Amino acid sequence: MRLFKKKDMYTITLIVLSCMFHYASIAQVCPTLAWSDEFNGTSLNTVDWNYDTGGGGYGNNELQNYTNRAQNIKVENGNLVITALQENYGAENYTSAKINTYGKHFFTYGRMEARIKLPKTQGLWPAFWMMPETSAYGTWPASGEIDIMEMKGSDVYTTYGTIHYGSNFANHKYSGGGYSGVDDLSAGFHTYAVEWKKDTISWFVDDVNFYTITKTAISPDNWPLDQDFFLILNLAVGGWFGGNPDGSTVLPQTMEVDYVRVYSNPNTLIIAGANKAIAGQTYQYKIENGVADSYSWAVPAGATIVSGQGTNTIVVTLGSTGGNISVDVVRGTCGVSTYSKTVSVISNGCNVIFTDSESNILMIPASSSTGTAYDATAANVAIDAVNGSSKVTYYKRNGGEQYDVLQYRVSFLPTSLDYENGNNVLYMDVHTVAPIGTVINWQFENKARVSQAYPVGRRAVFQARTTVQNAWEKLKFTLISKPDLATLPTEIDQFSILFNPYSYTTDAYYIDNLLRRDVVNCGLITAVESSTNEQNFTLNPNPAKGQLFLTTGALSSASLNITIVNVLGITQLNKHYDSAYSLQNESIDISALQSGIYLVNFKTQDGVVTSKKIVVE
Repeated sequence: MRLFKKKDMYTITLIVLSCMFHYASIAQVCPTLAWSDEFNGTSLNTVDWNYDTGGGGYGNNELQNYTNRAQNIKVENGNLVITALQENYGAENYTSAKINTYGKHFFTYGRMEARIKLPKTQGLWPAFWMMPETSAYGTWPASGEIDIMEMKGSDVYTTYGTIHYGSNFANHKYSGGGYSGVDDLSAGFHTYAVEWKKDTISWFVDDVNFYTITKTAISPDNWPLDQDFFLILNLAVGGWFGGNPDGSTVLPQTMEVDYVRVYSNPNTLIIAGANKAIAGQTYQYKIENGVADSYSWAVPAGATIVSGQGTNTIVVTLGSTGGNISVDVVRGTCGVSTYSKTVSVISNGCNVIFTDSESNILMIPASSSTGTAYDATAANVAIDAVNGSSKVTYYKRNGGEQYDVLQYRVSFLPTSLDYENGNNVLYMDVHTVAPIGTVINWQFENKARVSQAYPVGRRAVFQARTTVQNAWEKLKFTLISKPDLATLPTEIDQFSILFNPYSYTTDAYYIDNLLRRDVVNCGLITAVESSTNEQNFTLNPNPAKGQLFLTTGALSSASLNITIVNVLGITQLNKHYDSAYSLQNESIDISALQSGIYLVNFKTQDGVVTSKKIVVE
């Protein structure tokens, strides 16, 4: 969560080590409860917990003064209740509470979980997290930090899980993921957990795994998560993470905790597969991290199990409604356990919107984007007939990165083949100050493999070029290459958007309505196909064999350059016309081209670029 401020009260001399509780992983078949606090008393049990009091920002620009007063922290009706108040106290304008188990209960590995009801208002930062009992590898972040649950009070549908690491403060790094669901997390209690093993940590909300990190994933950085960590619960006001209170903030607010439990030998089975999906598409769901004696799967209403019932893997065609993919398993003497994965389903029409910066968000921005500014809900810079959205995505390119990239995690894509063969076409609304003809690449990738050197992990590259400046336009993307065919079409879990690759420019881009069009059943988007640039260039026949005939409209440019490239991006043919005001059925010899898909790029003297796909028989 943040830099940890160890108060003087935590300077405890450990005279008799046997008096301390130390819990390590216990090799047993079934999970075993190692420690818990059910908060069934009438006050906080200070045998288990310490109060952390005071203000000063805690290294995160927090605005509260933590106290141990009943106004801010109490145990009642079986719950721990932490209350954030707006009041002058000490040097701060807000009060709240923070507790920890430092020096009393600390753990190496296990399942740590808490059942919590979260607050709801701008400027609050509730958290359930862990810090190292001793700084075995040095001061923060070298000895690590495990954030089991963090939440921004302004967004009651999303929580985050993160680890922090790095050799020193200047080299601070973090890796994590977010959970987004359909439930208002402030409306009721939900269970937040991590399962921490020797080389792996997995995060869960209501037993739905939403993120896993491994020791290998952060290599060559040191994995400091092999030592004792203690637990922390707090409700911060303000700070870098969720922002400060504003005119919309309503206080007081509470964070209620039903229980905190720690289990040794965790073995929750994780269902791998899409958590956001498109209706009518077929997906695979699989138990990947363990085995059971038997499996019994259940799927949402309207979905059909195509194959795999009774095994660890099922193939499911989803219906029009979402819900839980769940499995009852029997493992040895542990009895029956039920595991589930919540799946949100998006309707499958002519257009499927991947993200519109407002209500439709299938893609999740990754934390590894390299731009210097990013805002997923920025105000529309110029509402017009092309894009009338009030909110769009703003991205500013990093001039220090030749291959600056904006990445999105995707789980809804069962295969990339429909995009590669042209049955589905990608579109994006773009508004930029970048020059006309600026390239934008949209890459289909496998996240785990793409960390290796190019071209590993990059299955397919689709490209568009801008045709206007300082105005909205809807760009159509065309396949230009397939750099890594070893990455299977069923392995795509990341989109990378590259703005003006091969450059060091710093232009800003507004993008919106990233979508796919079902052109087989619905045709191309008429507004794009009827644009002047598209209409100015026609190719016949298509599919073609031997010869291709080009007709142009009335071009303003005196010259025209044509390049034909294959799906690997390799140029196969170049033609140049010095007088291209209006070509009629100009013959292009393509007899040397092998059968396959090609991209024909037209570039005029004044910089206008248009691309069209052809099939050569």
